Amino acid sequence: MKPDDFTKTLEMAILHGGHFHRKLAEAALAADPINKAKIFRAFPELTESFGPKSIFWESSYGKPSHLKVIK
Repeated sequence: MKPDDFTKTLEMAILHGGHFHRKLAEAALAADPINKAKIFRAFPELTESFGPKSIFWESSYGKPSHLKVIK
């Protein structure tokens, strides 16, 4: 995945995930690159459930996200 795809995956988890996945995605957005990689490695369901091949990604692809990621 491209770096922007990781961010969009986290946005989809925040928008469509349960409480745990939302909090996990928020933590990943706040994390440095090393800890963000650890989160994705430890919880592959983030990518499986909310990544490019998920139903959530396809339904919002091409549409602007409601979230604004502040770096």
